Amino acid sequence: DDGFDITDAFVKKLSHIQRLHVETKLPVVNLLAWYADIDTRSYVDQLADGEPTVASLYAQLFTNKTVSGQLVGENPAALSGTLSGKAAAIAAALQISVEGFTLLHADVNVIPRIRTPAGAGAIQDDRLTVVNLSRLYRHAKLAKALKLPIRTYLTTLALVNSAPFATTGSTIQFIKHIDKIRASGFSIEDLDYLLRNKFSATSDMPVADDVIATVLDAMRDDLRKVAAENTFVAAELDDNAATSDPNGELTRKKLALLNWDSALVEQCIAVLSDSATYEAPLNALPAGIVLPNGPGNYEVALSTLPNGFIFPSQIEKVVTYDATAQKLKALRVLTQAERTILLDASTTNLSFENAIKALFELQDELKGKVSYNPEARKLHFFGTMTPVRKNRLKNVLPTDVDYQAAVDALFYLPRAFILRNMRTFSVQNFKAPLDILPKTVKFPNALKSNAYHDVAAKELRFIGAISTK
Repeated sequence: DDGFDITDAFVKKLSHIQRLHVETKLPVVNLLAWYADIDTRSYVDQLADGEPTVASLYAQLFTNKTVSGQLVGENPAALSGTLSGKAAAIAAALQISVEGFTLLHADVNVIPRIRTPAGAGAIQDDRLTVVNLSRLYRHAKLAKALKLPIRTYLTTLALVNSAPFATTGSTIQFIKHIDKIRASGFSIEDLDYLLRNKFSATSDMPVADDVIATVLDAMRDDLRKVAAENTFVAAELDDNAATSDPNGELTRKKLALLNWDSALVEQCIAVLSDSATYEAPLNALPAGIVLPNGPGNYEVALSTLPNGFIFPSQIEKVVTYDATAQKLKALRVLTQAERTILLDASTTNLSFENAIKALFELQDELKGKVSYNPEARKLHFFGTMTPVRKNRLKNVLPTDVDYQAAVDALFYLPRAFILRNMRTFSVQNFKAPLDILPKTVKFPNALKSNAYHDVAAKELRFIGAISTK
């Protein structure tokens, strides 16, 4: 008993070696040099007739005097000189070209860099040693087994795994990856360009700069169109170019592109335009309670207008001042644009500014109509309730738990609707079988961002809904 155990791990490695032997057609003794230094000792082949002495793998490769120019060094333990100085002999021993040797020697995944004597940096390791000869040997043999030119093989190290000899399993996985790449239809050079932007000067894979510029210009133009078509312009920013959608038709068209059901689109329009009615259960409203609603006309106290003040023409028929009653009045709820106009026109008169703000607050507190249906036992609210409106309503019955819950429910219903549906919209990608797109077919510029032919799937596709136009 020499203390060696046949473990599961050992058996697994042995099975890997056997598998590599079958796939690469290399002798086992050669494969062992992939995971340790090249054997430098001769041995007796006890299975052969006469039990001959077999030269070590090192001797067969690097001291073969029968092949001209293949002598690297008689004694592996006393090697001296440099790899580059023996380039021709090493290349002959490994059955590769001198150019192939140079490529292997220069690649850090084959022979790692070493520190300079002064420790100032890393330099190419040019020492003639068994370790470095072993590194060159295993990579040259794997490249040959995979039928890859040295340059292409070195690219696979960068793309797939820089250490294919870390374990026997790593080597098998490396070979599997190469087989998958070959089956994909892509060349190693194609993938190197696509994944690492590496290419040779003679390669036809890279796209010319002028072609890239043309494509980017087209993309930029399309993105600008998308941005312009979906940018809201407020009237106060540009009255002439302001986005106008008084009846919700523009919003309907945009939502239709999301493939929403027409009934859902109408619900959304109603929510956004404050024309939806919401209801919440409420068993009873105490007798004598009057729910606050807007009077139609809104007025707040103001002792006098600032000297010389004139209401802007855009709002002069909506906002007025009653000097007799000393009231600032609004005939209806002001839009946000109208509020901005009034605020911008106000002077530094503090009383006037406070009156304007009080008018806005009054309108916000009474925005939307609230009512109670005793037969249905429902509290109703027309429009989207604002936070200040909610507070005004809750102050009517501050201790009534059921009433408070009903007001909260009416406040959150439109918000819950928007949150729920905005998270579930989808942009449809329509498709139909089409093996080959006729060469004469050219998509119009207006449809280039939507229509395309999927060559791999053999399908004609269109993103979004196709309008009748």
